[in-house]
Amino acid sequence: MHARGIEHSSHGVDNCLACINLALARGQVGKPGSGTMMITGQGNGQGGREVGQKANQDLAARLGRGRYFPYRSTRQVWDELRLASKGGMSDYYGITWEKIDAQGGVFWPCPTEDHPGTPRLFTERFGHADGRARFLAMSYTPPAEEPGGEFPFRLTTGGVVYHYLSGTQTRRLEFLNSQAPEPWVETQAWASSWASTEVQNSSAVVAPSHQYAAGAKSGYSRGKKPVASDQVIRPAIRNQVQSR
Repeated sequence: MHARGIEHSSHGVDNCLACINLALARGQVGKPGSGTMMITGQGNGQGGREVGQKANQDLAARLGRGRYFPYRSTRQVWDELRLASKGGMSDYYGITWEKIDAQGGVFWPCPTEDHPGTPRLFTERFGHADGRARFLAMSYTPPAEEPGGEFPFRLTTGGVVYHYLSGTQTRRLEFLNSQAPEPWVETQAWASSWASTEVQNSSAVVAPSHQYAAGAKSGYSRGKKPVASDQVIRPAIRNQVQSR
């Protein structure tokens, strides 16, 4: 079980494959209490990415293609997705609204209306012709960037509890925006003396070697979990960078 951090790197694919390799090597696939999975930051992230009904309708209308999205309910969209996925690896065809209500949810793949769904994959075989899994060997590669020279700090991008990603939705809510109205940078106290300047509650410019972000307020670790001695934490800087 892992969070999204291992994916958000230049080695993201290799990291995930390595987790799968470990699970396979230990026999931790296809049985209760085992497997490899990531903890997403949004409960219905997958569903939201696969079916953005209102967004699709609005976009189609603006592009003059509204006739291709005549749906008037989420159920009509779902029935279209059932047909589109029929016969595929993620087969939703047998997942009707009535079955969802009756079973309290249905796991895909579910190829037919009388199929109960598949709560656990790979209990009998894997998705290869011989039914066996495959290991994918990884070759070690060093980090794409390391601190040094004009860029002596390790920057760690994070988030704040009050905002989601760039804050496009959460910044519209007065309470949430009042709790974190702007990005900030947190540093170890020694960092200000190294730079021969006082940075507490002043404006800061964050300039990584490969990108540029300006305008964040700076501050020390605010009594939270101690920051590693070579790190600069910028919990909300991505909210500004992604919204520019």
